[in-house]
Amino acid sequence: MSIPKYNTLTIEEKSAITWIVLDRPQTLNALSDELLTEFSDVLRILKTEGAPVIGIRGAGRGFSSGYDISPEAEEIGGLGRRNIIEERTRLREKIECLMPLWDHPKPTIAAVHGPCIAGAVLLASLCDLTVVADNAVIGEPTLPIGGGFMEPFWAFLLGPKQAKMMALDPGARFNAAKAVEWGWANFSVPHDELVDAVEKLSSRIARVHPDVLAVKKSSVNRYYEDRGIRSAFISGAETDALLHFSEPVRAMSESIRSNGLADTIKRFYG
Repeated sequence: MSIPKYNTLTIEEKSAITWIVLDRPQTLNALSDELLTEFSDVLRILKTEGAPVIGIRGAGRGFSSGYDISPEAEEIGGLGRRNIIEERTRLREKIECLMPLWDHPKPTIAAVHGPCIAGAVLLASLCDLTVVADNAVIGEPTLPIGGGFMEPFWAFLLGPKQAKMMALDPGARFNAAKAVEWGWANFSVPHDELVDAVEKLSSRIARVHPDVLAVKKSSVNRYYEDRGIRSAFISGAETDALLHFSEPVRAMSESIRSNGLADTIKRFYG
């Protein structure tokens, strides 16, 4: 399999599943621009190479903390250099790095343990199946510096009341049991059984011919696309860009640049 060596991802090949491991444990696997570019690249390669199923998990103590909003990251550090149209274009490019999960011909499974926050929730939601460890914590960022990427998926997967709770309550979270009860995840397993459970599931899925799997996946996706999920997802770039240029969010972003993330959370939400 001709997959290059990546800086932010580790690829593990099994007979039924190719694992994409988000491998920035020192940042709780924050989704940097480099990671998203590499992620998009490996998804392209796996269309024709690798195992019949794609699995995604995080290295270290959790799945991912979401988009990288450290002071030096482009998400925060570059905001003052862009106008609102450039920001919308940048955010569309982020979406285009993740959309191949939805459109991929192979089944994709997110294996979620520990924290899965903000943009990472979007990544897991775009996978066909999601299996959560019993220590998984899923939710919104503590600082509401964006809006629109996750909200359509909350609405489609959780319904309007829970979607608005997640959207309006800063740092809203739910655990593995609620993830299954509310339909965000397929099932939950003990933390130390997560990888094994997903590999057993992928072995069963891999018995089906790839062409059959692709058509079955597409038929479900089409149902939701007819109800507007794709256009709602794409519109997130516009709502996020709008909020990034609002005064409250610009103040938070400036505080992150000047004082760091932890201090900004304390300053705004005590």
